[in-house]
Amino acid sequence: MLAVQNFLLIVAEIGLLLVIFGVINWLAGEILKQLTKAVSSKKIRITIQNIEKNIQTVLTLSAGLLGILILGFNSWLIYQGENLLEYTKSFINSIPKEFWENLGMGVGRSLFLLLLVAITQPYIQRLIDNLSDRTKKFQYITANDESIESFFNFLSLNLINIIWLLSLTLCTQFIQLPEVIPQYMYIALRIYIIIAVGILLVKANIIIIDTLDALSEKYSSPNKLLRLYDSLRHLIPLSKRCLEYVIYLSMASLVFQQLEFIAYLATIGPKVIQIVGIFYTSRVIEEIGKLLARKFLLGDDKELDEIDRKRRETLLPLFESTLKYLTYVGAIIAILNVLNIDSTPVLASAGILGLGISMGAQSIVEDLVAGLFNLFEGYYLVGDFVEIDDIKGYVTAIELKTTRIRFEDKDYIIRNGEIGSIVNHSRYSEAVVTVNVAYNANLEHVYKVIEAVGEKLKQDNEDVLEATEVNGVEKFDRYQLVIQTTTQVKPGTNEDIEMYLRKMIVDAFEEAGIEIPHRGDRKSKKSLEDQDLEDKEEEEEEDEEDEEDEEEKEDQEDEEDEEDE
Repeated sequence: MLAVQNFLLIVAEIGLLLVIFGVINWLAGEILKQLTKAVSSKKIRITIQNIEKNIQTVLTLSAGLLGILILGFNSWLIYQGENLLEYTKSFINSIPKEFWENLGMGVGRSLFLLLLVAITQPYIQRLIDNLSDRTKKFQYITANDESIESFFNFLSLNLINIIWLLSLTLCTQFIQLPEVIPQYMYIALRIYIIIAVGILLVKANIIIIDTLDALSEKYSSPNKLLRLYDSLRHLIPLSKRCLEYVIYLSMASLVFQQLEFIAYLATIGPKVIQIVGIFYTSRVIEEIGKLLARKFLLGDDKELDEIDRKRRETLLPLFESTLKYLTYVGAIIAILNVLNIDSTPVLASAGILGLGISMGAQSIVEDLVAGLFNLFEGYYLVGDFVEIDDIKGYVTAIELKTTRIRFEDKDYIIRNGEIGSIVNHSRYSEAVVTVNVAYNANLEHVYKVIEAVGEKLKQDNEDVLEATEVNGVEKFDRYQLVIQTTTQVKPGTNEDIEMYLRKMIVDAFEEAGIEIPHRGDRKSKKSLEDQDLEDKEEEEEEDEEDEEDEEEKEDQEDEEDEEDE
């Protein structure tokens, strides 16, 4: 019988120990689960899950060690011949009566407090739900409903958890547990409140930004200042991230302050927050500066002619890059000052290093000087069709060191210092087509037909800038009259337009009954293209004959010189 009583008492003590550790494990698990739900970063979630596993491991080991200790102590008492029930009663009787009275009052106050919290919890939940519904109806904006619902769900859950945790902490004081327990529970409560409030601020930040974004989109118009918001809207994700970092850093600093052994780390947080603020401010200044530069240089594109618009589009990247470099240099100087690093020696060293590099790299300086002259003189602009030395194409970018040209599927990068001759077809190119007609043709009628073809070509082809003009008779050929025509076309399209125009002229001549020139006894009509080819061949033959005559003259002169010698 005595052995059974001792066994049941040991089981009761170990069971009470397991219940206590089970409650602590449950509370820690619930708190960490709520933190996992509230955090959006996957890495932070994995970290919290690892912390939860470590806490469970520590609590399990602690419960096991205490259980073994209780079992060993009771076994030692049994070995000494003690009756565990009598020993426990005597231990309890040795405790003063006032302790039990205070314990009873503390338990009563604790039960009343916990009952009050349980009764008020549904009302708190209902109040938060009403606030959530009213917030969703603000300005009838639905874009932020999801973030609002997430915010108030987290608020409801963590507010109830904080109330319960505060109640349990007060209960430890009511039942007069050792002071170290309420002390650490208060520390845990403060840390939990800091983390919960920080995450709430993150969620509130998302709500506020989404709401402002929706309001700006709703009320913006071309005549209001909010129209500029569309140009800066891409900064919203960066704003969210930077504010989240600031909140997390502030939260970490406050948590470090609660723990004495790592309290010195709390001084790092404010400096990192300042660095984040400097980075974000510099980014915003850069974007606003680019926007203002674009508005100042381009303004209303409809009021600018094509040449002026291209000139300003060419200068715009220079303004943007200069603003970018100045902004980031200022940001680096500000960050050095935050880190208590004197920026003067750093800037002096950078200036000396830059001077040495510029003196050693003369080709780079030559490219920069040539690039500046080109930008200010405006030899060619972005979008112009140019021919630089043996390379032709459209100018895609003009930088201080290089010029980029693209033609068909090829990209050319030319150093500004190596640029020689420049042919700029910025405004238009000319498609030159020669037309051969018979000597007995009516030139006025021919001119009218060609001009009609030019008008039709302009209507059908958007690459044609001006209708075809007849320049007149270029020369009297052996078999026909040669008439020259010019057509103003977009740069780079003259060859295609010339081929298409020749075909149209041939068809128009046949319809108008204009005689196609013939040579000798050959009565068949030929296309103008074939005639041009034959003319070119004859010209080449004449040139070859002239060259042979010149060579013979030179040989004769050389022979005469030799005879004289």
